[in-house]
Amino acid sequence: MSLNTLPGEDDIVAKLREIPGVDVIEGEYTPDSYTPVTDTNKMFRPYLTVKFNGAFPHYDGGILGPDKDVQRASFSVFITSPDDRVSRDIRNQVREKMLTNFRPTDGSSLRPAGAYSFADTDLGYNRYTHNIGFSYLFNLS
Repeated sequence: MSLNTLPGEDDIVAKLREIPGVDVIEGEYTPDSYTPVTDTNKMFRPYLTVKFNGAFPHYDGGILGPDKDVQRASFSVFITSPDDRVSRDIRNQVREKMLTNFRPTDGSSLRPAGAYSFADTDLGYNRYTHNIGFSYLFNLS
């Protein structure tokens, strides 16, 4: 077993990159973390921002030691586009990719862990963003 979450996180990013027509960025979603290139109509290519939150012990008082105990890992996907319907459509594609026949390296199947949405107009154009959280058990090999 290994406490290295990077192989599973790389699997998640690779799976998200299978969604056509979107850019995938790793990091924190903040209003100015990524400024898309807009055309004259203030339209831009949809993008996903993936934020990995790390892992923590799944059960209190593990008996094998931290390096061997099962962990719970979590991450969030922010789906952003200039049109709310497009963001919702991509949100559904993200859910399907993450929840259908997919397990990251050394991990379990993913579970939804919350969602919310908002509109961001701070840059002079509308960015419609939907967030989906996921969690999974990690350190299973």
